[in-house]
Amino acid sequence: MSLFIVPGQFYQVSHETTTYNDPLGREDLNEDAKEPSQPGPNQLQSYSNLVYTTMMNGKAEVKNVLHLGCRTVEWIKALAQDFPRCQAVALDVAPGNERLVNDLPSNVRLEIDNLDYGLQHFFDAFDVVSIRLASLRARGFQRLLEHASRALRQNGVLEVLECDLFAYNQDHEPISANTIDPLGTYPWWATFLAYIRQAVDVLGGSVKAASTMGDWITGCRDLGNVRRIQIWVPVALGDSQAEHGTCQIMKDHLAAIFDLSKPLLLGNGLPISLYNMLVENVRQELQSSDRLQYARVYSVQATKCSI
Repeated sequence: MSLFIVPGQFYQVSHETTTYNDPLGREDLNEDAKEPSQPGPNQLQSYSNLVYTTMMNGKAEVKNVLHLGCRTVEWIKALAQDFPRCQAVALDVAPGNERLVNDLPSNVRLEIDNLDYGLQHFFDAFDVVSIRLASLRARGFQRLLEHASRALRQNGVLEVLECDLFAYNQDHEPISANTIDPLGTYPWWATFLAYIRQAVDVLGGSVKAASTMGDWITGCRDLGNVRRIQIWVPVALGDSQAEHGTCQIMKDHLAAIFDLSKPLLLGNGLPISLYNMLVENVRQELQSSDRLQYARVYSVQATKCSI
C-alpha cells in the first residue's frame, strides 16, 4: 500500500522558444513564472520548453503532472509554483530531504511506493510525466518507461533524465575505478559507481539503462517527436568554481544514490565496513577534490501520439 504525505546531446537537436498569446489572460500561470530553461544543467531543476508548451496549452484544462524519482523535489516544486492550478504527484521509493518535502506547494502530493509494482493506477491520467535518476529505483526500468508512456494522456509529454553510473574527468573521459585494492584509493567516486554497476549486473538490472532508453522510447509506437539530449554535469569542481550552483544541484540528485545503493551493494556481498569506508571517502572527495569530475546525463523527451 502506498503512503501519502500531503505537504503544505546537453546539446539540443532542436530548440524553439515558445510564445503564447492569450487575449483573455491566464489565471493558472503564476506571474513570476520563469522562462523555460535553455538546454543545459539548469534542466535538472527546471522544466523544458516542451513541458512549458504542454502546460500552457488548453485554457480551461487542469493539467496533471507525475514526477518519478523526486528525492530533491526541486523540479516538481518549480512547476507546481509556476502553474498553481495543476495537480502534481511526486512518487519515489523513500522520502527525500525533510526540509524540501515540507516546503512543497499545496498542489503537490508526495507518494512513497515501490516503482516495481507498476503504474497501472495512473494510466491515461497525466499531461506530463517526468522521470529523474530512477534507474536504481526500479529493476525493470524498461517496464517503468512503458508504464510511464501509458500514464500519459494524448499529446502528453514524457521527459526522462538518467545518469550512466560512470565518473568522467575534465576531458570527458571515463575515470578508471579501483575495485582490486580492498583498502581503496583515489578515485573513490568512480570506484563506488563501479561497485554499483557490478551489483546491478549480478542482480539482473540494466547498467546501460541511461544510454539505451532513447532507443526504446524512439521505438515505442505510442510516442513520437523524440528529442535525445546529453549533458556533462560537474560533480566535483576541483580548482574551478565557475559551475558551483550546477555542481550542488547534481550533488543533491546523486545523494540519493547512497541510500539506494546500500541494500543493493550489501545484497551483492560487499562488507558493511567497506561500504561505510567508500561512502565516507566519496563524500569527502566530492566535497574537496582537487580534480574536476563530471557525470554524464542522458535526457530523452517525447510526446504521446494522437490516435
